[in-house]
Amino acid sequence: MRIVKVRFCYVFMLILLITLCVIQNGAAEQIEKSSISEGIIQSKDGVELYYQVQGTGLDTLMMLHGGPGLNIDYMAPDLERLEESFTLIYYDQRGSGRSALVSEPELLTVDDHVADIEAVRKYFGLEKLSLFGHSWGALLASYYALEYPGNLSKMVFASPGPPRLTPYMQLLRPNIMAWMDSSFITKVEQLIEARQDTSINAITSCEAFWEIFIRGYFADPHDMETIRSMKGSFCSGSESALRNGGIVSLYTWESMGEFDLRDKLHDIHIPVLIISGTEDIFPEESMCEWKAAYPDSHLVLLERAGHYPQVERPDEFFKSVKEFLWD
Repeated sequence: MRIVKVRFCYVFMLILLITLCVIQNGAAEQIEKSSISEGIIQSKDGVELYYQVQGTGLDTLMMLHGGPGLNIDYMAPDLERLEESFTLIYYDQRGSGRSALVSEPELLTVDDHVADIEAVRKYFGLEKLSLFGHSWGALLASYYALEYPGNLSKMVFASPGPPRLTPYMQLLRPNIMAWMDSSFITKVEQLIEARQDTSINAITSCEAFWEIFIRGYFADPHDMETIRSMKGSFCSGSESALRNGGIVSLYTWESMGEFDLRDKLHDIHIPVLIISGTEDIFPEESMCEWKAAYPDSHLVLLERAGHYPQVERPDEFFKSVKEFLWD
C-alpha cells in the first residue's frame, strides 16, 4: 500500500511539473507575443508624441514614417522581419495618428519634426542613432543629420523622397496616376473631393481612395495579389487624425520651401543605404542624387519593385538592410 502511495505521489508530482512547464511556456509565449510597448513622449514644445517599441534585438533603429501626415500603421506591419534582429522605435509624427493633432502652421515646420526626433532620442537615452526613413521619412532623416550629425551612426533610406523639390515633386502625382485610364482618373478625382467632405465618414472615404490610389505605387499596378499582400493600413486611427493629415502635409512642405539638399550634405560622413525599386514613383535619377550627396553612401535598386520594395521584393530588401546595418 505504501509503495502504491509513493508511486501515486511521484506520478502526481511529475504531472504537476509538466503542467507548470506548460503554463510557464505559455506565459513566455504570451509575453513574447505582447512584447510591443507603447507610451507618450513630450517634445520640447510640449507636443505629445505617441510611440511603440517593437522587437527585442540588441541594436536599435528609430523608424521614420512617410507622409507627412501618415502614421506608423501603414509601415510597421510590413517591416516585421526587422524585429527578429533589431529593437524598432516607431512614433507617430506630430499632428498624425495617435500623437497630438496640432494644426497650427508654426507647430508643423520641418524644424519641429527634427526636434521631435531629438526628443525621442533623449527619452530612450540613445547616445547614437540609427535612423530608418521611408519616403518623406528619409528627407526628415536628412534634415536631422544636418542639425545633429554627431548623434548618428547609420541611416537607411527606403524609397526616399527626392533631395530637391524641383522637378521631382511636381511629377509625383502624374507618376502615381500614369497607369490610370480616364475612368480611373475621374473616380480618383471624385474620391479626393469626398475626402474633403466632412459629412462623409473619413475612414470610409480614406479606404475607398487608397484602394485605387495605392496601385500607382507598385511596379505592376495590375498585380492585385502583391498589392493586397501589403499588411499596413493608411486609414487606421480616428477620423480627426485622418482629416488632420492633409494639414500636416501642407504646412510641413510649405516650411521647406524650394528645398534642395544636394550641396548641403557633403560634410556628413555617416554610412547611408539608399534602397529603392527600379519602378519607384521617384526616378532613378533622384536616387543617384542622394548617393552623390552623401560621401559614404551605397545605392541598391531592386528590379520589378516600386515604392514598397519591402512588400514586392522582401527577401532582397531585408537582406540588403540587415547586411548594411550589421557591417
